[in-house]
Amino acid sequence: MTMQARFTFDARDEELRQQGLIYWNTTNDPRVGDYVTLGDGTLHRISTKSGTSFQLSDPRFGASFHWCWWYCSYSGGHQRALHALSSLEDTGETRDGDVWVFHHDQAGAHRGVTCTIPCRIYRLTH
Repeated sequence: MTMQARFTFDARDEELRQQGLIYWNTTNDPRVGDYVTLGDGTLHRISTKSGTSFQLSDPRFGASFHWCWWYCSYSGGHQRALHALSSLEDTGETRDGDVWVFHHDQAGAHRGVTCTIPCRIYRLTH
């Protein structure tokens, strides 16, 4: 038996999304959820980061980015490599990234709805 979605992204969720984008865009630093172009031209998303390093998501294992209106968290497979944050160069471009949020910002089982947020695109320089 599969669980059917009980909720859909609606006008109230969009209002919360717009408010959250104000906070989301206040930092100039790379964020979990932002994209990184590798030297071979493939595009991946930042899945975790610490003070000086980050990892990329591994698309072979699926991905789920939970957006909490001002930051993203990630669930899924990570690539093994750690990269220095200093190796990222901002391209000045953005691309919509898929995320999920709790419907009307009320946590609970099966309350997730999907939307997109503008994510920066970085280039891995070394």
